Amino acid sequence: MTNYQKTRDVNILKKQYSELSQAFRSASQEFDLYSSTPKEIVEAIKPHIKWSGTFENTQYDAGKAMCYNPNRKYWGGRKIKNRYGTYMWQGGKCGISNPIAEVSASMELHNGACVGFGPRHEIILDTNGSYTLPNTVGKDVFVFEINNKNGIEPKGKNLSDRVVKNGANGCNKTLNNCGAGMYCAARIMREGWQINYY
Repeated sequence: MTNYQKTRDVNILKKQYSELSQAFRSASQEFDLYSSTPKEIVEAIKPHIKWSGTFENTQYDAGKAMCYNPNRKYWGGRKIKNRYGTYMWQGGKCGISNPIAEVSASMELHNGACVGFGPRHEIILDTNGSYTLPNTVGKDVFVFEINNKNGIEPKGKNLSDRVVKNGANGCNKTLNNCGAGMYCAARIMREGWQINYY
């Protein structure tokens, strides 16, 4: 991965995080987002962000949770053969069930990104959309959460550096277990919006 690619990817993440944060700030003037259901959150932030579609998932299924449209035939000008492999944790050796399978509402942003909302305040941001690989946490997928002040922050924001880098959900290229990479957004932000782990 070249420095150019890392810079590009970080800039995309930073811009999308900024847009989401602003939408939450605006919506929180009228709604208690922390106490809302995922579907209510999507409805609350819709007027405050550029979006192209919203989706509701009523089943526990990681393959159909994030911006899933069974009628979609094309993405990025190409015909979809397989929807995608699966969502993977950092390291690519372990597929994700939770929290992605629990996403019950999601929205596609104007730039193709997909944002999923789960029942325990989780927000999963897929910066290039669920139909574009690698669909891997720490590369194009990042985990955030809604805090009790109705804002969003990276999962792991308040944990120690050691845990964020090397804990079970840490962000480090040597980790390849299930759950690895959940704290990558926290690490990127902590290190001055830099990717230093691959």
